[in-house]
Amino acid sequence: MEKNKDKAGMTENPELAAEFAAMQAALNETPETEGAATDETPHLKLERERFKGRDNGVSYWGYYVRGRMFGEEVRATLKLSADDSRGYKLLDLFYTAKGGADLYAIPYARKDEATGRIMRGHSYEVQTTDEDGELLTVRIYPSKASDKSVLEYLFRKAAKGVAV
Repeated sequence: MEKNKDKAGMTENPELAAEFAAMQAALNETPETEGAATDETPHLKLERERFKGRDNGVSYWGYYVRGRMFGEEVRATLKLSADDSRGYKLLDLFYTAKGGADLYAIPYARKDEATGRIMRGHSYEVQTTDEDGELLTVRIYPSKASDKSVLEYLFRKAAKGVAV
């Protein structure tokens, strides 16, 4: 009840109403990305390779995307969040059942309540569909800042239709 009163107060105050309208317009500029991506949606092919763990010598799968920058092959290494170790099982399943998966950049916009600024960026998801056409996704992150730079570059090239 109190929340609705605050909303009404925001739209009655001209300054708050203008700020709210600007924030809403900025959020509406971000394309909807719910559901399966289309063939026109820029994406990168997720690849994987085996590596040995440092401490125990156990083999793991490492995930990455690759492309070309200034005529050289570059790679962006990807990882799951530390609390999502089961996500690796899903990625392995994508590879065994479907032969791989695609990586998509999912745009977002959110307002920083402290400063009032609208922050934009991308999160990254690996997507594939099952035999019934149901979308399966796993959120994934660049391993390092340099991986993020390479990833952003490759997505910009893919959006322009340039082969990466």
